[in-house]
Order: sequence, then structure tokens, then C-alpha cells
Amino acid sequence: ILWQSLRASLAIFGLIACTYLLLPTPHFQNTLFVLLLAEWLIIITCLWGTIFAARAPPIDHIYLSDTVLYAVFGLGGVIVSSHAFPSLLQTIIYIFPFSHAIDMSRALFLNHALQPESIFLHVGVLMAYTVVGYFGASSALTKRLID
Repeated sequence: ILWQSLRASLAIFGLIACTYLLLPTPHFQNTLFVLLLAEWLIIITCLWGTIFAARAPPIDHIYLSDTVLYAVFGLGGVIVSSHAFPSLLQTIIYIFPFSHAIDMSRALFLNHALQPESIFLHVGVLMAYTVVGYFGASSALTKRLID
């Protein structure tokens, strides 16, 4: 749990530093939205990492949560566009929150307009992961503290 908190703190510090570096850019508003999306992904990652940490044995949770996180990160379209994968894998990738945040971030950075339906879809998936992650982390942590 401390490891997840430390990772979140370092990520927040990095986002604040990036904000100050990008202030004079002409697309500051879009950059700010992308930074907010990144912060949202950090919160989702920490919530789901807490679920892993509370349910796993004391040492192994770091490796399990990092393995899942890196797999989702790598397949989410950050390193390679998700459109380069086969259609079945694209469908699986689109379940994870990273792909939705990356799609919105790319559109904001490239100044492409997003359709309202796609905005609702992307935000809805991110909200679902946040809500389920919050209640799951709360339940798992409470159970771990009681046991």
C-alpha cells in the first residue's frame, strides 16, 4: 500500500512539474486536459493496485500489480497504436482504461474534434473503472485490516 502511495506521489509531482514546463505553449488548455486525464489514470492505477496489494501475499503483490499494469500500459496504445494489433486483440484492448484515455489525449494533442458519443464512452469507461476500483479497494483494504 505504501508502494502504491509513493508511486502516486511521484506521479503527481511529475504532473505538476510538466504543467509548469508547458505553460507557455499555445495549446495549454488541451495540455491541461491531457494532464487531468493522466492524473485520472494514476488514480485508477492506484485504486486497482490497492486491490492487488490487499488481496495478495505480502511480497508478491508488487510483481503481480506491476505485471498487469505494464501489460495494460503496453497494449493500451501508449507505445504502439492499438490499431496495429489484430481486431480480436483490439477489442480486448478497448476494455482497459488506458486505451480510452490515450484516444482522448491524442485527439486533444492533435486538435481533432471528438464526437459527443465517443466522449461519453471514454469518460464512462474511466468513471466505471474509478467507481469499481474505489469500492473494490475500500472493501479489500477493510477486509485485509480486519484479518
